[in-house]
Amino acid sequence: MQTMPVATTPMAMQESSKAECEVTWDGSSKCSLSLWLNPVPASRPRVTRWGTYYSKTYKNWMAIADDSIPTATYQFEGLVKVHVDFYVVKPKTSKLSRPRGDIDNYLKAILDAVTKKGYWLDDDEIVHLTATKQFSSSKDGLIEMTISDL
Repeated sequence: MQTMPVATTPMAMQESSKAECEVTWDGSSKCSLSLWLNPVPASRPRVTRWGTYYSKTYKNWMAIADDSIPTATYQFEGLVKVHVDFYVVKPKTSKLSRPRGDIDNYLKAILDAVTKKGYWLDDDEIVHLTATKQFSSSKDGLIEMTISDL
């Protein structure tokens, strides 16, 4: 089993936290990725006559994720299975029992970031996808992702 720790990147969105990523590969085309970064749902693009724009929060999150996730050393091909757990930092004043935001928007953000790093050619190769979202029991956010061939 090979573990690749990645350099720490200061987080521009949260207090003085750090974003880190650790990728573990086993011999059977399976990858586990842990990204210590508070998950953010993908924002809806705003289209104007001058171009397409995303929210500042989402753009900042994507930049930090891009710096934190290592480039793939193996590219999954064919049918891919993905499981993602989102642990979101609970706001100081929230009456909700679950994080705000649609789970498909949380998925879009991390899948776009991982696609950009070359873990697969396109996320249309994913044929089995499961995900959970919950508040983190600590003060840090976390995204845990498992990718495997089907």
